[in-house]
Amino acid sequence: MAYEDELIDYSTMKWFTKSPRTMSSPEVQKLMEAEKWHVRVFAKKSDNEGTEFYYLGEVKPVKESIIELEKPLQNGEKKKVVEMFLKFSEPIDVNLYRYLEAGQE
Repeated sequence: MAYEDELIDYSTMKWFTKSPRTMSSPEVQKLMEAEKWHVRVFAKKSDNEGTEFYYLGEVKPVKESIIELEKPLQNGEKKKVVEMFLKFSEPIDVNLYRYLEAGQE
């Protein structure tokens, strides 16, 4: 399944769970109670860039943005995923943001 996670700006990320996941999946339920947890995001630019991950920061899901979707697979089958916006407690470093976004448009 192709994931479409993306940085929206220096403080916001659109993120998808693994599939299959629904609103009642345990990890989604935990994210919906994010005030009880420390959620940290690590990312890499792409598989072509090697195995290095970068720490982007601590996030809280934007509760109003959490939705369940059906995403098509390459074979035409559909799997459920949950999409949400994640808000960083501190903006991502400008240079790291530019590196991760380079060539993504």
